[in-house]
Amino acid sequence: MRSNRMFTFFMYSRYNNLFKGVSWVVASSIIGSVLQFLLIFVLLNFYKQEEFGLWASITSIAAVIVTGDFGIVNVLRNIISREVLNGSKGLAISKQYFYSALIFFMCLAILLSIILLFISSYIPFEHLFKTDNEYLRQQGRAIFLIIQFIFLFNIPFSIGIPLFFSFGESKLYSIVNSVKSIVAFMIVLCLSINKIHITSVAVAYFTSNLLISLLGTLYFIYKRKWFTYSFNWWDCYHKIREMLTIGVKFLSIQLFSSFLQNVLTIYAGSMVGLGVAANINVVQKIFSFFGGIYQSAFNPLWSELASAFQKRNYDWCWSLLKKSVCITITFFSFVVIIVSVLGDFFMKFIAGNEFKSNVSMFILVGILFSIRIVFDNVSLLQNATNKLNTIIYGYSIMFVYVLIVIPWLVQQYGIELMILNLIFMWGLFIVLAYWDLRKIINNRKNIENSCSLNKEEL
Repeated sequence: MRSNRMFTFFMYSRYNNLFKGVSWVVASSIIGSVLQFLLIFVLLNFYKQEEFGLWASITSIAAVIVTGDFGIVNVLRNIISREVLNGSKGLAISKQYFYSALIFFMCLAILLSIILLFISSYIPFEHLFKTDNEYLRQQGRAIFLIIQFIFLFNIPFSIGIPLFFSFGESKLYSIVNSVKSIVAFMIVLCLSINKIHITSVAVAYFTSNLLISLLGTLYFIYKRKWFTYSFNWWDCYHKIREMLTIGVKFLSIQLFSSFLQNVLTIYAGSMVGLGVAANINVVQKIFSFFGGIYQSAFNPLWSELASAFQKRNYDWCWSLLKKSVCITITFFSFVVIIVSVLGDFFMKFIAGNEFKSNVSMFILVGILFSIRIVFDNVSLLQNATNKLNTIIYGYSIMFVYVLIVIPWLVQQYGIELMILNLIFMWGLFIVLAYWDLRKIINNRKNIENSCSLNKEEL
């Protein structure tokens, strides 16, 4: 009886802590999304179209550089989530992995910055920033180099922030991200009001992000009391090699996911027409606003699943995933209905009267977007435990199918059948991820039961 009460208290306490973490992260994501929207509004009103185009080109590079961590940060987060359960010994091991990754990325950032500096004169910037404004083109070259340096150093400088999740400190992660969004917006607003050139605004924006990320990582080190580190080249090499082996899998998933997320707009623009592609892209951005906020809740879920799995709380992992998937399906069912009904309003508010889309397109794109998020939800445990092989196989098959079959479908039957086909494929992928999830949990349970039987026999 007492053990049942303790288990019930444990379950309540864990769900309560998880709810608090999710609340903090979602609140931070809402602040960031709203301020990002207001930031674009400010830039569009204070700068000319070509100047804003320069900003858009520069910020788009960030999406590419984000994958420059080779998936190591995700692996590091999973390793630390596992090791913190082993007490002081686990914390010592975690510190070794943390500093190995930090040193690796610092050395890589310095090396790539030097290489970039030497080859910059050979980079055809006129293809990156096509404009008749000679001053803007010259500034584009200079700002490209500065922003690239900032992006490269932002990887090691920000490495500590996502690791707050491994220690159940979602609140600190959320505070750092909120401060980053608020400071960046205020800097852009003040500089824009004072008519400062767009190149200086861009540098100030990314520099503020870099410095606050550095402060966040320094606070992470202070919080852990990891002030000393005994560096060993051989040990560092082995740890980086270990993390890279798994990190490449995360990188593959990121690249596959990015392509499949944007393939609808790509194929619509190349095979149907730019007008259709523009409409679809705006519809996707509307759903992405809600999706980005919602998916931020997956971060604390990820770390909780990693921790619970290492503690052998498999039933709790299964229960959490079932509940979160039900919430995801319910939430996005309402989002699809509301956005589809108010579609014209959203389109005019965001893009103006030129953009129009019918209700069926909103429903189809909404279901496609929602089913992708359901897949991300179902596959959370695989990501949290580095068990990614089945997910990568599924992505590879889907990638080949989309490259070979989907173009023929679009040319023969139109964009609607392409969307229906993608929905069906994502549905099959969810079934595969679900099967893999059950297999992982059942295998671990069987191993635990076998070990218990062997101990009893002895």
